[in-house]
Amino acid sequence: MSFFCLWISQFPAWVIAQDNPELANRRFAVSENGRIVSASPLAEKHGVRVGMPTHSARLWCSGLKIITRDAPREAIVWEEVQRAICAHTPRVEAIEPGLLYAAVDGTKISHLVHEWHAHGGQATDRATARLAALVADPQEIRCVRRGREENFADRVPLDFLLDTGLEDKCLEKLYSYGFRHIGDICELSGLELGEKFGADAGLLYELSRGALHEPNLYSVAAWAPPQEITARKSFELPAVEQAEWEEALDLLIGRVCRGLGSRSAQRFEIIAQTATSSVSTRRFLKQPARRPQQFEPLARTALKEALDSIQPLAPVVTGLEVRLSTFHLASAQTPPSKRWQRAFCEVQSFVSTLGSRFLMSEETCRAVKDLSQNFARPNLGAVNTMQGELASQNGCVGTLTLNKVRH
Repeated sequence: MSFFCLWISQFPAWVIAQDNPELANRRFAVSENGRIVSASPLAEKHGVRVGMPTHSARLWCSGLKIITRDAPREAIVWEEVQRAICAHTPRVEAIEPGLLYAAVDGTKISHLVHEWHAHGGQATDRATARLAALVADPQEIRCVRRGREENFADRVPLDFLLDTGLEDKCLEKLYSYGFRHIGDICELSGLELGEKFGADAGLLYELSRGALHEPNLYSVAAWAPPQEITARKSFELPAVEQAEWEEALDLLIGRVCRGLGSRSAQRFEIIAQTATSSVSTRRFLKQPARRPQQFEPLARTALKEALDSIQPLAPVVTGLEVRLSTFHLASAQTPPSKRWQRAFCEVQSFVSTLGSRFLMSEETCRAVKDLSQNFARPNLGAVNTMQGELASQNGCVGTLTLNKVRH
């Protein structure tokens, strides 16, 4: 079995560069809530770092262009990346924006790696494939031959962990123990990692153990396209006036919104057929919506811009299609409070420690992951108790019980 890991460094900044090619060779950074969340390669060379206040970044890098983050756009582009990989294999597993695994020979998608200026890694386990992608140069696929995986982590310096999202203080602590390479972390047991590094323990254990950690050998899951609600309309007589296709658009939006029931949607797509061609436009809302009034203004503007791009003067519309996707259940609408966010971090740390102590089956690992995610989701009721078994090759080794009480 072979795993391919695709890594797009500084994904938010990469999305900006994809949409604005003129920025490719400029110093710019992406900000959110007054802090830098991503930086272009040139900005990084001039000392701009993720987490910096924007005013500090401007002092470090003269002429730095600050761009506000567009998370909805990032979500759309990330889905397009997954679809492009899916054209070569049905098994694509997205870990986070900018990082995915695929069951494919990297040579088959090398043109995508080159086009995207991405990093690729190929190995016989997930962790080694990810490390190979981290050390690869942009537009390069680093392959680790079978039989060399065991010692590969011993040759990867700790500094590459910063590209996984670990903070400087975590790296400093690793250096304080005398470690210099990722493979050195194996000297600490899973329990010791959990005690010393908390929520970061799971990632450190995973990357340092390679094929010795069973979840790193789990097959890549099949990618499932987002579920959609679709409504279509064909015009008996082509719609020439804007008011005509706007009326039809509102009708279709009302129809798909009725199909939501108690759910809400965060992504919509409009496909318009014209007398000469077709055009589509997609938007990702910052907040989930379920009422037609929440979609109509944005949908009208998006469709008009799309039509103007192909037929600036009086576009002739012969058909419309509206799709809603990225659904949310009504019970999950309210974002978790700070208390539940802290609880979630604590549970994730606990689960990471357990995962490093016990050899759990793939099914059990996923169940525990879902369990921990559901734990942090605010539900109705005073007390919410959940249980899950931790299984090893020798059978059940314990029961995980999570209790939360709403105050």
